[in-house]
Amino acid sequence: MSRCPRCDDAGYVTRPGERWAEARVCRHLASCPQCHGRGLTIANDAAGHALAAPCACPIFSVAKRVDLFNRAKIPARFASSRIDTYVYRDHGGTQFRVKGVFSELCETFAPGARGVGLSGDPGVGKTHLLTALCGFFALELGLEVRYTDFADLIGELRAGFERGGGAETLVGTVVDAPVLFVDELGKGRATEWEQSIVDAIISRRYSRGLTLFFATNYGLDDRLDALDREPLQVRIGPRAASRLREMCRFEAIIGPDGRELQAQTMERPGAQAAVKARPTSAPEPPKRAPAGMQRVR
Repeated sequence: MSRCPRCDDAGYVTRPGERWAEARVCRHLASCPQCHGRGLTIANDAAGHALAAPCACPIFSVAKRVDLFNRAKIPARFASSRIDTYVYRDHGGTQFRVKGVFSELCETFAPGARGVGLSGDPGVGKTHLLTALCGFFALELGLEVRYTDFADLIGELRAGFERGGGAETLVGTVVDAPVLFVDELGKGRATEWEQSIVDAIISRRYSRGLTLFFATNYGLDDRLDALDREPLQVRIGPRAASRLREMCRFEAIIGPDGRELQAQTMERPGAQAAVKARPTSAPEPPKRAPAGMQRVR
């Protein structure tokens, strides 16, 4: 039988929502001829009694993983992030190697395992890799994950305090997630209060053995970088930085700014016309899982 052109038989499709990335069960599962999207088939036994039995189609499993993805709060812009679509121009950098690290995680990861901390200049693909792995864990491995931008988290906490609320509920949602992804770690004013929030999240996850992945623009060692930016340790405090070294494998992404390269490409004669000429009626189907991975059914 031919593969579904909408989902490539993954069973789900993703799209940008108003704020977060959204997934839904593909129509070809919802229109299963055996269960008609209910996940159950009805048959009569020898005595003529109607019995319900699970359908052979994977709609229940896919619906559960779709819900996990939708609750992860991946930014809408990265709804279609995939590790295999991470574009790099290495030229002596580390982007190819780091992409390999994330591809391997798709095949070997288990909750509680050591995470990865990414450091690099803007535009090298840190957020693409984090969102791609977060989405893969939810949609393909069926893992409960949570994604947050550190600046957004701090903003939500401040707003909560201004409304007279506390931080415990919001911090709890990121502390309790079995697998947490934090982007832009260290961003902000690095006040004592902000450092206390970082310390609370990292310390509590450290004590419970929960996996953390993060990305930062600040260096992972104790020195100023080439742009005279402070090291991450200064931004989040020495205790939190020490625990991160045990919780995460540190990887520095070195490479060109992909946004700048894309802008240069779009400025070439005829480039914008070529983009406008591309068909837009149907979304590009998601890529297949890496070799060796079997989708959860």
